[in-house]
Amino acid sequence: MRKLFKLKLSANHCTFAPIDRAVVPIDSGFAPIDRAVARIHCAVFAVVIVAAVGLSACDSSSSSNTATATDTSTKAVAGVATGTGTGTTAASTAARPAAGTSASNTTSNTAANAASSASVNASASTSANAVANNTSNGTANNSTTTSTAGSSVAASAASGLSIAQKNLIQAKYQPYFDSVYSTYASSFDAMVASGNGRRYYDMSYVHAAHLNMYEATADRKYLERSLSWMEAQIGLANNSDAAGRRNWSADPNDGETRFGPTIVPYLLYDLQSTIEFARLARLVLTTAALKTSYGNRAQAIYDFVRINIVDKWLVDRKSIEDTAAYWTTNADPVKNRTYWIDDRTMMAARILMDLDKVTPSPRYSALYTTLLNGMKARLVSWSPPGPAGTITWDQKRVGFELGFISAPDTAHGNRHVLTMIEAYRNGVVFSKSDVQGLGKLFAGVMWNKSVSDPLITNFVDGSNAGYRTYPPYGNGAIYFGWEQLGAWEPQVQSLCDAVLDAIIAGRSNPTVAYNASEFGRLGLAASLSRNLVVSAQGL
Repeated sequence: MRKLFKLKLSANHCTFAPIDRAVVPIDSGFAPIDRAVARIHCAVFAVVIVAAVGLSACDSSSSSNTATATDTSTKAVAGVATGTGTGTTAASTAARPAAGTSASNTTSNTAANAASSASVNASASTSANAVANNTSNGTANNSTTTSTAGSSVAASAASGLSIAQKNLIQAKYQPYFDSVYSTYASSFDAMVASGNGRRYYDMSYVHAAHLNMYEATADRKYLERSLSWMEAQIGLANNSDAAGRRNWSADPNDGETRFGPTIVPYLLYDLQSTIEFARLARLVLTTAALKTSYGNRAQAIYDFVRINIVDKWLVDRKSIEDTAAYWTTNADPVKNRTYWIDDRTMMAARILMDLDKVTPSPRYSALYTTLLNGMKARLVSWSPPGPAGTITWDQKRVGFELGFISAPDTAHGNRHVLTMIEAYRNGVVFSKSDVQGLGKLFAGVMWNKSVSDPLITNFVDGSNAGYRTYPPYGNGAIYFGWEQLGAWEPQVQSLCDAVLDAIIAGRSNPTVAYNASEFGRLGLAASLSRNLVVSAQGL
């Protein structure tokens, strides 16, 4: 596999990794994703679900138990359905392709799924699109939401969703998510069973999508599946460093030996691999009903992240690499006048914030607040003028790679955007107007305004030069940060829905191809669902 970056061993330089581009057909070096698989839309199941499975009825007490965090600083997301789910066994002996080739090397696994679904694709696409069109226009028949399981239209009022919005989740996004999961389930299990930090980097996108779908639907199968996977991953952290901390394995090009005695993953992989661990721990441990069911398991995940990720880097390795000093200097727009703010700095802030919301830590709070204030200070009004209220960050600064003097690139920018969203939702540093301004940037500056052929520029300032080896519009990943702005900016929801529709229909362009991996399809379907709930609740 071609390497797309030069690894930096010093904390003074950003370690760029193929964040998920390597799993996309346009760069994988392998055969493109089977378009028959990409067209799986599960609309046959959607019609059945709309007709027979509505939203579980919930009174005010059960709604608060399942969706309201005990931490009052958290703006919790209430789901649109209830469910207990049985979870998924994390252990799997199936072999997974090497990291960076999952989308193409799993075509042998997906061929059978594609073949079995081919006969329903034509009618499924038509019927599901008809349902989606009706629901998006708010014209769905109320009878389609009636469920034999005790659901009622009152559930949509409990979550703030309209009938049309609820139908859009149940008839389009959730069935599609479930079909993609079904197609790649064995690959995800094998990825978990690898024990490899680089593969866990990719697995984080799967965790994020599952937690987003849980928060959108309150169906615990998504939470339980991710929880089981995380427990399996922790069980495979068997490489001890010099300080006795647990680490996952790493291939020579994806790790380092400075911390001895074995090769351990780079900082980037540790952070990305566990960012959703911290989120799940916080979600469970600050939500009463979830804590009752999963508290001990979530506490073990919390402890792993605190001891073997955060304190490992902040304390145990400080004499070798002062990570905290690097993060604070990197975030400071005065001390760091030249370079973009590192996406690792933003991931660290998110992890620290989630841990602090479970067990308050002045040390963690002071650090992530400093990092977030540094990010806030970098926000500027869009120039040249764009839609009123548009903001961006780090304009005319230099990237960590020679030749990129413009603004942060779109793909890495997902992490900055998501960190600002989560900080706002926690009442820390960022405001609603900040989030709305980023939404205006995404929809008003970076998008080509087409729903039939949606394209996203390579850089967050709307510039579109080639990035690394990728052509214009080829760096437009939008499924792990940018898409969540749709909760506050309707045009973002529209453009992300257009990208998902293009994937489902088998259309392609450089932007669509980037987002057509299994990670992108799960991420878009889950976030589009969650956005509807967040928006309806006015969070």
